[in-house]
Formats: sequence, C-alpha cells, structure tokens
Amino acid sequence: MPSPGGDTAVHIDQLGRLGPVLGRGGQAIVYALPDYGLPDVPGGLVFKHHRRVPDSAADLVALRAELDQPSRAWLDRITTWPVRVVRRGVDTVGVVVPRIPDSYFDDITLPSGNRKKAPREVQYLFVEPARIGRVLPTATQRLLVCADFADALDFLHVLGIVVGDINHRDALYRLSARPMVMFTGGDEMRPTGSTATTRQIDSPDWDPPEHHDGLSQATDLYKLGLFVLRTLTPGVLTSTKRDPVAAAGVLDAAGLDMLTRALADRPAHRPSAHAWATYLNGLLADPTRRA
Repeated sequence: MPSPGGDTAVHIDQLGRLGPVLGRGGQAIVYALPDYGLPDVPGGLVFKHHRRVPDSAADLVALRAELDQPSRAWLDRITTWPVRVVRRGVDTVGVVVPRIPDSYFDDITLPSGNRKKAPREVQYLFVEPARIGRVLPTATQRLLVCADFADALDFLHVLGIVVGDINHRDALYRLSARPMVMFTGGDEMRPTGSTATTRQIDSPDWDPPEHHDGLSQATDLYKLGLFVLRTLTPGVLTSTKRDPVAAAGVLDAAGLDMLTRALADRPAHRPSAHAWATYLNGLLADPTRRA
C-alpha cells in the first residue's frame, strides 16, 4: 500500500550518498543519509543495512502507512520504526528509519580526552546513582520515564505489535521532554501472530518464566515489570533484580500488587501496559500516594 510519501520500498540508489557510520552491530550497520528525505517523515533519516533483513520489515512499513497522521507521528516519536524497505534489484537489503533525536544522547569524554556522543540507554537508570556519570534522575523523573515506557508499549500493543527483545540497551531515555522513552530496533518488532524464519530472542537477565514458549505481548508485560522495578530501585546488582519486594519502599500497596503479578509465572494475569500507565500517571498526579 502506498504511504503518504510514496511507495513503501525504495531502491538503494535513491538514497544518494551514504554518510558516516552511526552504529554497527552483528546484524546491521547504520549509515547517516545526508541527502535523502521523505515528506511523511520530519527530520533526518538513516539507512540500516542488514546482513539479513527481519522477516516482518515490509509488514511493519505497511502498517505505518495505514495509520492516520497523528498516530504515524506518535509512532515515529516513540520508536525507530522502519519507514521504507530498501531494495537492490529484487533483494531487500535494509530499511530506512528516522534518525534518533540528539536529546537521547550524552556528550561523554573518552579516556583519550576526546569527546563523543553516546546513546543514553535505559541501563543507566539501573546503575547505582553515585556511579552513573550522567545527570541524575529525580524520583519523579524516574516515575515519568516508567509512565512513558508503559504508554509507548500500550500504543504498540494496541497496534497488535510484539516488541519482543525488550532489554537494557534497546530503549533510550531523556529527561528534557516527553515522551521520555524511545524504543530502538523497531524493525525487529513483529505483528502478533506473524510467522518468521528467525525467532525473536530474550536478552540475558530479561527472560520471562515462559521463555521456551516464544515471545508475546505477555512476555513484553513481564519485561515492563522488570523495567519498572529496576528503574525505581537503582543500585548494586539492580540490572538482575527480579524480586518485587525490592520496590516496597517506592510503590504503594496497589503498585506492589501490580508488580508482583507482572513478574509472576501467570502470563494471563499480568497488568496491561495501559494499566501501568494509568497507575504511574496517577502517582505523578498525587504525590501523597507514593510509598
């Protein structure tokens, strides 16, 4: 289906000159696209050149094209969602995605004394505050980040998406504006019920009790529980925490009950992302409810 900006696929030659490498992993290299733009995507774009393009990439691009403009704009703000698939001849070689805003990066100093921009991964929310080496979030900001994480996940779930590999590196946060969270790896997400030749996997320390059954929206909700627990209780070994009791000094009785259900081996009883967003925004609106 054509998108408001044209076809959902482009030939690699249409991208023009490839800019600097912005990121490199085992499965893909990300290039800046200094000369390429799309009418339906404000801001900069990047080309994610895959060794093997995820099976659902074309379906994800088509899903975005079917959304109304406000929903499409929101999707682009909370994820690095693929906006075009890139072809070379008949082969799909990658995807075009929006460039991550600068507000999700820190300027850091390397041991050499040189400075570079580094993505502000959510793993830094879990670190002992004295070791963070970055702007320290307040307790209220941590609740805001959790609320926006839950709200973004709710939006994706309503679209029928399984995020899958939610982990400490594939989401970024900022403290300067809302939404405060952006999911990266949007091209790795999958529509519920889709079949694929490559299976979504769990990152270490994020595996749900039912991990042998494959990933689903229920496993997303387990990982949402881990994210809330670890974001609200930073410290030594927080990145491996799974016991909801650790949040007793942060959440009230209702929140502890939600967290306990989220992390239990009963997938059907886990609170929805919408329920989490409602609860967390309620805490933000009424500080007297906080533990």
